Amino acid sequence: MPGEESIHDGYTRFTNELIELGARHSCEKVRSFLMESLIRTLLAEIKDVEIYKLQLSNCDVIEIIYDPQNPSFPFSVVEN
Repeated sequence: MPGEESIHDGYTRFTNELIELGARHSCEKVRSFLMESLIRTLLAEIKDVEIYKLQLSNCDVIEIIYDPQNPSFPFSVVEN
């Protein structure tokens, strides 16, 4: 729809906000509730897979680690 945020713009805003949260809450756990499209986009980038190959259920809990020592891409996912 005209005037709405694109998935790319939303993803950029979302990852910048995650970096800010990581900096403010170093060594702490933070919970965030997200739109499925944003978390799917982040997971696809972390896992280096096509976004359509990711299967998420309605209420998945996904643990993401923020590592400021890796400035090129400071996120990783904890696999259970």
